[in-house]
Amino acid sequence: MPSPAPPGTSRAGTGGQVRGSAAVGYGTFITGPVTATVLSLSTTVRELRATREQPARSAVAKELLRSPTTRTTSSGTPPPSSS
Repeated sequence: MPSPAPPGTSRAGTGGQVRGSAAVGYGTFITGPVTATVLSLSTTVRELRATREQPARSAVAKELLRSPTTRTTSSGTPPPSSS
C-alpha cells in the first residue's frame, strides 16, 4: 500500500507543485499592495498628528503676543500687577 501524499502535494504529477507555486506567487503579489497601504496609512497618521498640533501651537503663539494688560487668569480676572 503506497504512503499518503504530503499535504499540499498531489500524486498526479506536478499538480501540487503548481498549486504551491501559485500560492507563493499570489502571496508575493498581495504582499506589495498590503505593504504599500500600511506605509501610506502610517504617513497619513503622522501628517494628521502634525496638522492637529498646528492650531494648538498657533493659539499659544497668539496668546503670548497679546499685551500683558489684556491677559487674564484662568478665572477670567486680570493677573495681579507686579509693581
